[in-house]
Amino acid sequence: MPTHQLCSGVYVTAQQWFRHGDSSYVTVLPAQKTKSTRLCYCGELMEKHGVLKKGGKICPGDWIITNSNGDIYSCNKYTFMTHYKPIK
Repeated sequence: MPTHQLCSGVYVTAQQWFRHGDSSYVTVLPAQKTKSTRLCYCGELMEKHGVLKKGGKICPGDWIITNSNGDIYSCNKYTFMTHYKPIK
């Protein structure tokens, strides 16, 4: 995964998630089994969402971040673009 730097100087690895199969850290939301037609606040159908294996919903386009302690969490795409920059 590519390395990014938080504005505070902390380094993380990050991968953008778009659909099931993009990351082994994401599983199917239980609501998907019923083919829900509900929309998320992001505007996408809930069936297009996933859940991190350690908990927490992830929307298409969000980022999966792993910090130096190995903790894994998701970050909204707009927040990510504001607070992180790629390291070359």
